[in-house]
Amino acid sequence: MLNKVMNYIKDDCFNITLTNDMINVNNYLDINYMEDDKISLRYKKGTLLINGKNLVVKKLLDNEILIVGDILEIDFK
Repeated sequence: MLNKVMNYIKDDCFNITLTNDMINVNNYLDINYMEDDKISLRYKKGTLLINGKNLVVKKLLDNEILIVGDILEIDFK
């Protein structure tokens, strides 16, 4: 039980949650660039490219970012 709690607390796995008009990204490393139609994030195994329209960062923490807008494409490089 303690092991499960520690894994939850120390969760460092890259993951994304996507809904109709927002994407939440956890445990990314850096923001490569941000424009209103493109956002690029670096993570341990590569780069996440988000293409869309009117992309806006609603929440920005050390390792978490929430982006809203018309998300058209997500690409892993």
